[in-house]
Amino acid sequence: MLGNRLVTTVAMNLSEASHEEEPVVFRLVMGMCQDTNYTVRRDGGIFFKEYLKKNNKELMGTERLEEIYLPEIYELLNDEESYVRIEVIEAILEILEHLSLETIET
Repeated sequence: MLGNRLVTTVAMNLSEASHEEEPVVFRLVMGMCQDTNYTVRRDGGIFFKEYLKKNNKELMGTERLEEIYLPEIYELLNDEESYVRIEVIEAILEILEHLSLETIET
């Protein structure tokens, strides 16, 4: 769990441009979202919540949000564990007002 916190903290402190230039840290976070342990997936959800809160203005309207972040969030919204779903619902609330009505309905 300490390793997860370390990875998410490093990912939080990298800019969007850094994630694109050197995607290793972000790939680790995305791997956390696919882990079989729900506490690891929950940590991925917490990352999205904190990251979107911090960078929501920078991310609005970008391809990265539409093609990378949102599909992973949608998948976590359907997670079997309620703890994971709760964290991801809080994450999506950070950008909900900026999403189109069609995206929200989907």
